[in-house]
Amino acid sequence: MVAPTMRAARLDLVTGRIEICDIPRPRPRAGELLIRVAAAGLCRTDVALIQGRLRPSGLGSEPLSPRQLTPGHQVVGTVSAPGAGVDGWALGQRVAVHPFLARRGGVDRLGVDCDGGWADYVVVPASSVVRLPQALSFEVAAALPSVVATAWSAIRGAGAVRPGDGVAVWGIGDLGSQLVRLARLAGATPVIGVDATSDGRARAEGAGADAVVDAAADDLADQLRRAGQGQLPDVVFDASAVADPRCPALDLVRDGGSVVMLGLSDRGIVIDDSTGFVAARRRLVGHWGSSVEDLVSVLRLAGSGRLDLSDLSMPVRSLEDAPAEMASVRRDLADRGADRGADRGVLFRPARASTTG
Repeated sequence: MVAPTMRAARLDLVTGRIEICDIPRPRPRAGELLIRVAAAGLCRTDVALIQGRLRPSGLGSEPLSPRQLTPGHQVVGTVSAPGAGVDGWALGQRVAVHPFLARRGGVDRLGVDCDGGWADYVVVPASSVVRLPQALSFEVAAALPSVVATAWSAIRGAGAVRPGDGVAVWGIGDLGSQLVRLARLAGATPVIGVDATSDGRARAEGAGADAVVDAAADDLADQLRRAGQGQLPDVVFDASAVADPRCPALDLVRDGGSVVMLGLSDRGIVIDDSTGFVAARRRLVGHWGSSVEDLVSVLRLAGSGRLDLSDLSMPVRSLEDAPAEMASVRRDLADRGADRGADRGVLFRPARASTTG
């Protein structure tokens, strides 16, 4: 009997090239589910992987083994087959996959440390799979496991936002707009959007920001104080991946406040006035990812209508278009700079997948 195969976008971890290949279809082991992929996203994390700025763990130095990987950590689809010992999942059940996969030896990042969802099928632990509400389309739901859950985790965890806290969000792409929206849901006031582009500021307004500020303004801190009725924000979420190593967001938070870094950049961070930083009791916190519980929370918020995700519906491309899409990303990076050209949202869909599962 010939083993079943599937189509997958394979990344060469040495050259950065992507090609579409026929590879063996994975089989779920004990405790795992085989997911038929309906849609899988392309975002800033995938770009960092393909650029070599984000490295798979456990691969060591050259030569890499394995050399090839299937990217894709924003994955939604339907249950195709359970592994041994997995109960309670109906075939065809619509699901989202949390991108941090708990395994016996630790945690794997889907599409980074193990094969991801730019393929017809993907195998993941059943503990990382969450049911999708029928009200959510695959096009919108694909952003929930990564973008929305990460924003919610940053607000509730690293930022520890409380009702009445002033919040500024620097960098209004997909992640930034969700930080604005979810900070409002958490009770923050005011919520201020900060972006150097008119499109970004308009998006912040659309997400419900109480005020918007041009990140390139000479009097940026003064504008933030005015928006906060004389006080700088309690928490600044930096989703911009700006190239300035001085971390300018540290100048925009009140004494005793926090800057939460979410943007991915290969630049170092320099605190050139450590005495002032210490005396002001400011905190600089890095944040990455979320938990399965965070994903469940945002699914409940979205499924109940409390969280508007209409601006997260991403353009859909065939899986076969993955190499061309990445070539387009590379052109953007060359034209606009490494820290401003990577905030893209695109969904890849296998040719035989439907929008409803």
